[in-house]
Amino acid sequence: MKLIDAPAVLEILRGVPRPAEPENFNILSLAGNASLGKFGNGAPALFFELPIGEPGTSRTLVRGIELITSARFEILERGASGGRTRSGYAIALRELSLVDVFAAVVAHAVSRLCVDLSAFSRREAVERYLASWIEFFAPQSLSPERVIGLWGELYFLSSIPNLERGVVCWVGPYGQMFDFMGNGVSLEVKTSLRNAVATFSLAQIEGRDDGHAVFVRALKDDRRGRSIDELVAYIRRGLRSPIQFDATLVRTGYHAGANADFKLTAEDVRAVPNVKIPRPIVNDGRIQSVKFEVDVDGLKKEFVPVTPMLRRLTRRR
Repeated sequence: MKLIDAPAVLEILRGVPRPAEPENFNILSLAGNASLGKFGNGAPALFFELPIGEPGTSRTLVRGIELITSARFEILERGASGGRTRSGYAIALRELSLVDVFAAVVAHAVSRLCVDLSAFSRREAVERYLASWIEFFAPQSLSPERVIGLWGELYFLSSIPNLERGVVCWVGPYGQMFDFMGNGVSLEVKTSLRNAVATFSLAQIEGRDDGHAVFVRALKDDRRGRSIDELVAYIRRGLRSPIQFDATLVRTGYHAGANADFKLTAEDVRAVPNVKIPRPIVNDGRIQSVKFEVDVDGLKKEFVPVTPMLRRLTRRR
């Protein structure tokens, strides 16, 4: 059993023949009770072999994903002379434009099985895992603000000398308090175009005085700038295994090629302790959230070096 990344998953899928009968399911075993397959209608699927003590069901979870449970999947294994019946869960991809997301999730599931063969030995474990990823199969485009923010996070990650550790520390897409956390260092990356104004929500800094804000000022540069796709390719080349990176990318809403023409160059990178960032005072409990802008140049006296924090962030203990 070995780790596979998303491109390897896509390569495996290309090698799985499409069965002649619509109700049949061609599969290739991956790890543990997980297999990668293809239905007769061409839909790729991740199959978990598990006992099913109920009638077969099929339900659409989001537009791109269908969950099929059955005690009688007609399985054709590659290289086998005949088929056999198996029970389990098939997570079928119906929206083929999301095949890159599907491949990243499959690779991540295999990485889990490489650590623990019993990771998906129970129905509840499969359903919990699926629930943690399902929203990312809903086709959606990033807002312009989020595209700029993602570019800044990837640019910052690409500047970390130890990329392997940098990927581990990139925790913002998992709902953590900061974009990057590790070894007592907590960093929130703020990216803006041209001007030196950064937008905050009060919730991003209230109670987080131990962290730092990293300001990335970028310029649109169609000739020498880099796109999000180019930053992703650069980071992937620097990793021994991109599985964790690909899984985190999925959580950002990234889709390869979606913003290929949007290229930026970083003009300046500065860091400021959160405790030094001015913020509005809210005394009315009926106000649920507040967004405000900060003039970064007005904080020049509070700037601290970024490089030492990068080294400490990714230092192995």
